[in-house]
Amino acid sequence: MATKKQKHISKDGPRTVVIYTDGSCYPNPNGQGGWAFYCALEGKQAVRYGCSRSSTNNEMELTAILHALLYVPAGPEFTYPFLIFTDSQYCRRALTEWVHGWKQANWRTATGKPVKNQELIQRIDALIAAHSAHRPFELRWVRGHVGIPENELVDQRANFGRKQQRTNWKPTNNKNKNI
Repeated sequence: MATKKQKHISKDGPRTVVIYTDGSCYPNPNGQGGWAFYCALEGKQAVRYGCSRSSTNNEMELTAILHALLYVPAGPEFTYPFLIFTDSQYCRRALTEWVHGWKQANWRTATGKPVKNQELIQRIDALIAAHSAHRPFELRWVRGHVGIPENELVDQRANFGRKQQRTNWKPTNNKNKNI
């Protein structure tokens, strides 16, 4: 979501929030789903994951981004640059390109059909707005399954959550949950 005026955020900056996300669903659609995110800031790291009994792969990819945005506090006191990596072109394009047209078209696609995953996309869009109001924010695509350690880690955790139907985090006390 870098604008033309904004420089790209460096993932190697010591005060940059770096997030990797992934989702998994098998069989797709309507199979067991799993999601995961990795968060790093100032040498501290966290990995969180969760599951759904019936989902789609795109829904789990979006859910991973949603939970990452809920995990990191937003507000004027949080000014570190924020960088999210996803291996889902659907998520990157939905959240950085298509969302603007969908809003103008009353959440209809170019063919007039309702936007799939509308509720998730609206929640994520509101969280992106909250995060980007006070800090640089960027959502980038990264190729999956090419040996990027953080991306491989979230892929493994998303699949673990899906297969085991387990979660290790819920945004119960996070101040961003009502956005």
